[in-house]
Formats: sequence, C-alpha cells, structure tokens
Amino acid sequence: MNNLPWDNAESFWVFAGWPLAWIIATSVFFTAVSLPFLWRLKGSPHSANGNVAAPAHPYRELISRDFLLKLLAAYFLSCLLISLRPSPTSIFAPLSFMGFAFIWGGVLLAMIDAHTAMLPKCLTYLVLGLEICAVAQVTFTKAFDKLYPTPIADGGVPPGQIPLSWRQVFEPAANSIMSALLAVAILGFIWRVGKKHGKTNTPPMGFGDVRLAGVIGLPLGLNQVTGSMPSIVIALLIGSLIGVATGALRLRKARRAGKNLSAHPKDVSFPFGPSLVIGAILTQTLVQLLQLF
Repeated sequence: MNNLPWDNAESFWVFAGWPLAWIIATSVFFTAVSLPFLWRLKGSPHSANGNVAAPAHPYRELISRDFLLKLLAAYFLSCLLISLRPSPTSIFAPLSFMGFAFIWGGVLLAMIDAHTAMLPKCLTYLVLGLEICAVAQVTFTKAFDKLYPTPIADGGVPPGQIPLSWRQVFEPAANSIMSALLAVAILGFIWRVGKKHGKTNTPPMGFGDVRLAGVIGLPLGLNQVTGSMPSIVIALLIGSLIGVATGALRLRKARRAGKNLSAHPKDVSFPFGPSLVIGAILTQTLVQLLQLF
C-alpha cells in the first residue's frame, strides 16, 4: 500500500493546512463564476421546459444569500471529496479543465434543480460543451505525446517501456462517449416508460435529468478501467439509492401529515438531479481512493 499523506505528523499540516485553504479559495471562485449565470437565469420568464404555467420568474430565488451560502457549502464538500487523493496532475483536480466542468457545472445544476425542480437547457448544454472540450484536450495531449515523445533526459519513456499506442490515445475519449451514451440510454428509457405508462400527465422524471445523465457520464468515462464495471453504472446505482431514500422519507412525511397522495402527487415528488450529481461525485471519489491502495 502506498504511503498516505497523513501517515506522519510533519506532513499532516501540508495535507490538512494548505490544501484546505486552497479548497476554500476554489469554492469561493466557483461560486463567483456562477453569479453571472444565476443572474441571467433570474430574468428567465418561463421554466426550462417552456411550461407557461410555471411561475413567471422560477429562478428569482437563486440570487439570495441563503442559496449562495448553500452553493458555497456544496462546492466546498465536492472539492474536498475530489481532492482526497492528492494529485496535482489529475484530470479531475478541481481547477483542471475537466474538474472545473465536472464540479462547477454539476454542482450548480444540482443546486438549481434542488431549489426550482428545473434544469435549464442552456446551462446544461454549456457544461456538456465544456466537458467535450476537456475530453478533446486529454486526447490531443496523448496524441502529442505519441507523435512527439519527451526525451529520456527530460523524463520521457525509459528504455524497455512500451510507448503509447494509438488505441491508448483514443481510448479515454471512446470510454467517455460510451459512458455518456449509456447514461442517456438508461435514463431515457426510464423517462419514456414513465411518460407512457404514468398515471398522471406529469412524468415521474423530467427530460432534464436525461440530459444531466450525459453531463455526469462523459467525465466518469475517463477513469474507466478496461474489464471493470463502468463508473457511470455505479454512479447511477448510488444516485438511485439516494433518490429512493429521499422519496421514502417524503412519502412517510406526507402520510404522517394525513395528505391525500392520489389527489396531490406533488407532495412526494422531488428533483432527481441532485441525487445523480451526488452519485457521480461519490463514485469519482471512490475510484480515486481505490487507486491509493
């Protein structure tokens, strides 16, 4: 087992001091970057799905001290979990390209969904575009290393070690695409079945959750190990368990209050986006911690 950074007293402050301050600064930075997007959403006259029956300004409450403090706390916890495995060159470091898109975009979408039960299309597609650019960056970096290997004197490939193959160059991008498609296919199937066979006019899951599945599936495909269960499947399982637990608690609370669930189904409904993002972050944290052993 590799030596952990907190194994001795001298390195404890290095691990728990400076990184903690760095995580706080990163969380503040992510919150500040979110402000222009929240302000733009504040003026949105309709919901993300074009439902004119929704409140005139569904995102108005997002520009408030209460929401921003919760968003800051969510960024802090997410960055803390992702940073448990100290690796400044990790593609999932909070301030790396993919880390920024994954943490900043995913947490922001989850918090918006938790407060408004809606996922704005424009922001979802923006985050997805950033992740596609991050995957392309990883691919181009590997291709550059393949075409122009670093000299041995500068830390390049030592004698006897096999250099990168073209399969290794494009494998991360292929895994990311397959992971995103798998996530969209699974939740898309659930959304379609719920919409077709649901007892109410409102499907149990919105299509925004299907788009969000692609957002979490694309980055999780980068850490896929050949021959193992796809990380996105684990993330969806964890997210589903969190969603089931949340639904059970809301159902128990509604029954205790004596509410008629058949007449008021919205009393037990809840946004599924936060559960998906939490499942993705926990899965990525688990993968990184397993690499320590």
